Amino acid sequence: MKNIYKIALFLVLLLSVNKTNAQNAPMTCLTPSLGVFDGNTFSPISATIPCTYSNVINISPSQFAVGNAGTTPCIRIIVNPTNANAASNNSIAIGEGSNTNIISLCNSFPAPCFTFVPSSTNYTFSLFFMDPSQGHGYNLCNTNIAGNMNYTIASCYNSTPITTGVWNNAIAGGCQTVTIPANTPIGTVGYSISPAIVPTASLNSNNGDLWLDTYQMPQGVYTITYSFNSQGTPSCGITVTRTISITNPYSATWSPPAAMCANGACVNLVPQITGSAGGTFTAPAGVSSNSFCPALTGAGTFPVTYTVGITPTCGSSQNQNITVNPLPVANAGPTQSL
Repeated sequence: MKNIYKIALFLVLLLSVNKTNAQNAPMTCLTPSLGVFDGNTFSPISATIPCTYSNVINISPSQFAVGNAGTTPCIRIIVNPTNANAASNNSIAIGEGSNTNIISLCNSFPAPCFTFVPSSTNYTFSLFFMDPSQGHGYNLCNTNIAGNMNYTIASCYNSTPITTGVWNNAIAGGCQTVTIPANTPIGTVGYSISPAIVPTASLNSNNGDLWLDTYQMPQGVYTITYSFNSQGTPSCGITVTRTISITNPYSATWSPPAAMCANGACVNLVPQITGSAGGTFTAPAGVSSNSFCPALTGAGTFPVTYTVGITPTCGSSQNQNITVNPLPVANAGPTQSL
C-alpha cells in the first residue's frame, strides 16, 4: 500500500458573545459532493485514473464545513473567555490516538504551532476529519501565572458538552490534560465501493477519508458511496455517491514465431511483441532471457506467457503456443540390386 495521511481542520475565531453562542449551537449536516484528490498533495485530479498512478487516491467530501453545517466527524474546544495575556502565556496541543500532538495552538506561529490563542475573547477551535474510534486529548498549558479560564469540549453537532472545566493558570509552567474517550459521539462515517475490490486496495480511516491504491484495482468504473451521521441532537445524516474510472494502459499482445526445428537456434521473442514493451516471457521450459530455445524442449507444442505491468492487477498477460517440429529422418528404403 502506498503511504497515506491526512488531517483537515477548520478554525473559527469569534470575538462577540452573540456569534459565540451561535457557533455553540449544534451544527447540521451539509450535503457535499465527493472530491477526487492526490493522496500526497490533496490537489484535485481527474476521476479517470490510470492504475499506474504513483500516489494513493483520496476520496473525501469536497466541503467539510460551510457556515453552521458540516460533513465529517468534528470536535471543538470553547474557551469563554480567554484571559488578557492568553496569546503570550498559553498553549493548546490536541492529540488523537497515539499521536499526542496532531496540532498545536500557541504563541510561536507559524511553527511549530498552527495559530495564536487569542487574548480577551470568546474562542472556539473546531477540528474536522477526526476519527471517532480514537481517543482524543487536549493538553492545556500556561507559561506564566495568569487568570483561570473556563473551557468546554463538545461535538460540533451537539450542544451538550462532552466535558467542562477550568483551565488552571494558578501555577507558572503548569499543564493539564483533558481526555476524550474513544467512540465518543462526534459523528460517524462510512464508505462502500461497487464493484468490490480486494481489502488491501482501500483504507477507510473512519474520519471522512477513503484511500485507494490503484495498483490493486482492476480496470473499470466504480461507484463510491459516502454516508455521514452527526450523532447530534437532533441527529442528521447524508448519503452521497460518485463514480471514478480506473484505466489499464498495458497490453500483452504478441505473436508466436513460426514453427521451428528441434535443432534450431534460439529465437528472441521481444520483436514478437505488438502490445506494451518491457515485460517478460515465461514458460515451463524453453525460455531463457526472453528467448525461446528449441534445443531445450525438443519436439512438441509449448505454452509461453508474456506478462507486462506493475502488479498482476495493474498489468496484462497473454499465452501463446510455440511449435517445435521433430528433426526429419532420411530413409531411402531397403537395399536394392541393380
